[in-house]
Amino acid sequence: MAYIAAAFKMAETKGSFLAQRVYEQIREQIQTEKLAPGTQLVNRKMASKLGTSMVPVREALNRLTSEGLLEHLPGGATS
Repeated sequence: MAYIAAAFKMAETKGSFLAQRVYEQIREQIQTEKLAPGTQLVNRKMASKLGTSMVPVREALNRLTSEGLLEHLPGGATS
């Protein structure tokens, strides 16, 4: 059982690192205006663009929304 627990911990660490990296990339695009104000961000499209799954993108977008850099719109869109 210890081996399985260690594997889960390792996966969690990788996921946290990836979410942080995605967060930093999106934040930089916002700050440098590569993502213009009002641009609608879609998790699936952002994930494809960044070469990752949707989970770290969703986590990054949620974090950026909580910081006030993005706004969550009805229907699941973020801008």
